[in-house]
Amino acid sequence: SAAAFSRDNSQAFIFGLDGNNNPTLFVYSILQALQAIPLPPQTTVNSIAFSTNSAFAYLVEPSLGGAGPAVSVFNTCTNPVSPISVQPDIPLASTPLVFRALPDGMHFIALESNGNLEYITASMTGIPVATITTPATSICPMTVTHTIQPINLDQGVIHPFNFFVSADGSLLYIIASDRGSILVYDLSLGTVTSGIELIGSSNGNGTVTPIAADISADSDTIMVVGSDGLLHQISTG
Repeated sequence: SAAAFSRDNSQAFIFGLDGNNNPTLFVYSILQALQAIPLPPQTTVNSIAFSTNSAFAYLVEPSLGGAGPAVSVFNTCTNPVSPISVQPDIPLASTPLVFRALPDGMHFIALESNGNLEYITASMTGIPVATITTPATSICPMTVTHTIQPINLDQGVIHPFNFFVSADGSLLYIIASDRGSILVYDLSLGTVTSGIELIGSSNGNGTVTPIAADISADSDTIMVVGSDGLLHQISTG
């Protein structure tokens, strides 16, 4: 039900069920044998993401072991891939809908079904750097711990389904199926605005709500499929 390529495209991380219907993380590579990593029973995964340096894989779980939502973190450079040994799971307050890494490589954001966000900071410890006189003893794994800061948008009940990050990582564009505008959250100020209104309604009532949306690779343009049957092109600049 979820899959993603590692950032260097050398591995595919796939969540599914094994032959006995047990939740399993499969790691496929053309360089190594297929890995099948058991996950706790009743675990579900709806997306997989990677740290910017590719050292860690994040499994975004609506349910971890049949319990609450969480994010599990795995070292990608070990063979086989292994869960991190310190603070292995990041608990979430509500079902995660979208999980993204920010451009700085140290922060992640989870959009939850309750309309709030979880701002996750990763503290990574690297491998000691080799010198001319002291060779490196290892190239992996790195270690990582996380802290979580909840972000309340203070918008009451909303139904978000996607969000995007500005090119510099300072703004979040939040798309909700019951809002006629794109909400904009400023991470540095901690404030949210009603943002960018969708216009051009052809149904006569002046209300357009998003059905689907995506952002260009340079983060300059958001394309929104509207309830008015039109495609809305929005310049974030």
